[in-house]
Amino acid sequence: MMINDENKTKIIDEYLAGTLDDDLRQEVEERIKSDAAFRREVALQDKIIQTVRNQERQAMRNKLEATYQQTAGKETAVSQEADVKPLSNRRNYYAIAATIALLIAAGILFFLYRQSAEPNFGYVAVQLPDGSRGDLPATVPDSLPLLIMPGDEAYPFHYRFGDTLALYGDFSLESLQVTYEPNREAWTLGISGQTYAIPKTGTIRPLTP
Repeated sequence: MMINDENKTKIIDEYLAGTLDDDLRQEVEERIKSDAAFRREVALQDKIIQTVRNQERQAMRNKLEATYQQTAGKETAVSQEADVKPLSNRRNYYAIAATIALLIAAGILFFLYRQSAEPNFGYVAVQLPDGSRGDLPATVPDSLPLLIMPGDEAYPFHYRFGDTLALYGDFSLESLQVTYEPNREAWTLGISGQTYAIPKTGTIRPLTP
């Protein structure tokens, strides 16, 4: 399948979700490597997906808090502090607020990505804990596709790890080491002598020692 304007968004979504077949995933990675505009679009779409997830998570938290306050008999106390709307109205309010916030965030992200450094794409070798590259399990690749995207206030030192390892922040490919421990089936990322656990995840998470 060739990537074109009609299927590009869907293919990028599936690539970021880790659901593409091997041939199409390889085509996407080759396009990321050779096409700067496409590379920026992948990075922007990834940020938009995370923004939507954060908005949905916050809206659900607000709904749960409102429901708890109602069942606990705190309607009067809450109404003295704020104008509490009926649940049906709040649903509409949250949906509208989330949509507006998403549009604003998407516009800001688009502006920031046009102004900031471009994301970089490459490959990083996978090694064993002793530093060698031999006897890796058959299911573990010799190298991982790596997408380094400029960090921001929300994701200054973060990662996401599916078929591709995505890093958010100021990283240099030359300073990175990826290690797989077969006994624990665990992945770690080495950055300038410091080691970080990087379990596979479809969401963006902070890097912690």
